[in-house]
Amino acid sequence: MPLVLFVAIVWLSYLGLGLEDRDKLPSALIGKPFPNFEARSLFDDSANIGSEQLIGRPTLVNVWATWCPTCKAEHAELIEIAE
Repeated sequence: MPLVLFVAIVWLSYLGLGLEDRDKLPSALIGKPFPNFEARSLFDDSANIGSEQLIGRPTLVNVWATWCPTCKAEHAELIEIAE
């Protein structure tokens, strides 16, 4: 019985993970313009940054919440990218 259960789990995992196009990330926002925003700069409290300042240059925009465990887990990775 354990062998049958193991084979079933491996087979279902293959179907769920192996057949999908992992490079394709579904999003309702693809093809839509970036929303206008304005926020205080993290590096200078007296400066604001807006969506118009991001046009024409590569930018990583990450929306997160302090209560989100996934957001906390990726924080260290984002800091490494920034450095």
